Amino acid sequence: MALPLVKGLSVRARSAIASSLAIAVVLGVVIVGFTWVMRWSAEGQTRELAQTTAEVLVDRVAIDGIAVVTQYDGESLVQVLDASDRVAAASSGAANLTVPNVTGPATIDGTRYYVVDQRVPSTDLHVRVARAYGDDTETRRTAQTVLVGVAPTLLVLVAILAWVATSRALRPVADIRREVEAIGAGDLHRRIEVPPTRDEVADLAGTMNALLDRLEAGSEAQRRFVADASHELRSPLATLRQYAELARAHPDDLPPGELAEVVDTASRRLQVLVDDLLVLATVAEDAAAPREEIDLDDLVLTELAAFRSTEVAIDASSVRPTKIAGQERRLAMVVRNLLANAMRHTTSRVRIATGSDADGAYLVVADDGPGVPEAQRERIFDRFVRLDDGRARDEGGSGLGLAIVAAVVEEADGTVVVDEAPGGGARFTVRLPAWTDA
Repeated sequence: MALPLVKGLSVRARSAIASSLAIAVVLGVVIVGFTWVMRWSAEGQTRELAQTTAEVLVDRVAIDGIAVVTQYDGESLVQVLDASDRVAAASSGAANLTVPNVTGPATIDGTRYYVVDQRVPSTDLHVRVARAYGDDTETRRTAQTVLVGVAPTLLVLVAILAWVATSRALRPVADIRREVEAIGAGDLHRRIEVPPTRDEVADLAGTMNALLDRLEAGSEAQRRFVADASHELRSPLATLRQYAELARAHPDDLPPGELAEVVDTASRRLQVLVDDLLVLATVAEDAAAPREEIDLDDLVLTELAAFRSTEVAIDASSVRPTKIAGQERRLAMVVRNLLANAMRHTTSRVRIATGSDADGAYLVVADDGPGVPEAQRERIFDRFVRLDDGRARDEGGSGLGLAIVAAVVEEADGTVVVDEAPGGGARFTVRLPAWTDA
């Protein structure tokens, strides 16, 4: 979650603030560490001096006697004690003090000392040295001076450097933004210049170009779709208008019922076209609807009932119980369109099969017609595509049946392909997600 103070600020400002805060944290850690190291060094020096003083005095007392302690004029407190821990001799200022019998830190009269107690060889005497720890006030003052004097300057310098570096890094982004803003609906052929830096900015430019590629392809597909739809709608509309003008100009020249038959045929074709166009327009919207458990075999047998009265033989012996996940209304249209396509182009027999395997559920519809040339097997699923051979324009077809199949199957996370059926003809294979109870 963004901090309230930086919310709404530019990337440059946030970068400068973040860099300054990071340096401030690092500088704080350095200062604390510097203070601790200096204190640790001073305390170590105190311990070494106390230890050295004790060793020297032990040797002197062993040679010259305890009188040498009274002559000691160093910074440490020195005492010579007997076996009963009574002071036998002491340096100036140490005679009336109680120095603990320890080796290590101790507090004497409110002051921290480091105490060393050593036995004088071949005697019952002990030399006890206490050296005061140095005052670390100067160390703290040094650290404060660095913090107050150097830190602000360093933070400002880091902020400026971060601002400048971020500005230079974002300059190509600003160039990309300006180029994108200049691209209008009619300029989708333009592309962003990809900088040779091979960094994230270059990746951004490449991503923008890929987006423009998709937008251009979508725009071109939309233009083709509108042109094709207009062409398909023009034919029945022209027929209706021609017969209407003929009936108005020469009402006696039309045989009884002919006008009604023409109007009925053309209007039915218009209705098929409009219905299929609406299906294609709403496939993406319906994809968000929840998927349900569907018995694909029951769906196939239900749709087959509409084709049983034809002279074409239908082989449904390979229809096996199969459960799929999807939307029944849309998938019924897939089955219906594939069956209608097979019926229009078969010679004598249509075979249909359902089942499931390791790759999921499948639906296969095959005919024994002229088949689909290999070079056209992907194009056949485009809108308003009709091939020049036996699958040319046929009565009642809108040219959108296989496009609807491809769109519905894709939105259902499935695939559809066409290849050559055994013995010749076209075989359409649809793969769909199998239903799982999990």
